[in-house]
Amino acid sequence: MRRKLSLMVVMTVISTLVKVGWQLILARHQAPKKLKIKVKLK
Repeated sequence: MRRKLSLMVVMTVISTLVKVGWQLILARHQAPKKLKIKVKLK
């Protein structure tokens, strides 16, 4: 049981890290576009 629980914890941690990483990558890609739009509006 302990091994299964540890595996579940590891899987959840990896999944959360992947989600956070994807959000950071998407934010980095979207940031310059938003900045360009703001500059155009000004």
